[in-house]
Amino acid sequence: MMLMEPTAVFTTMKKSGVYLEGGLKKVTILASPADLSMFMMSMNHEKYKNSLKVISSASCITICLASLMKLFITILTS
Repeated sequence: MMLMEPTAVFTTMKKSGVYLEGGLKKVTILASPADLSMFMMSMNHEKYKNSLKVISSASCITICLASLMKLFITILTS
């Protein structure tokens, strides 16, 4: 079982580890992490390893800004 955690309270491995101790297999934090690996589609998703138990998919602001920056860089370098 997997959890998508949106509260931004569990942004460290220690805090989010309570979900794993409770029996969950994977946890995705929907906030900017303090000490977790962060992955975003089309940015660095290919670096994801299935062995990771807790990850972050960044915050909505990070995702928005990163997507815009990638677009700008693509336009400016082509």
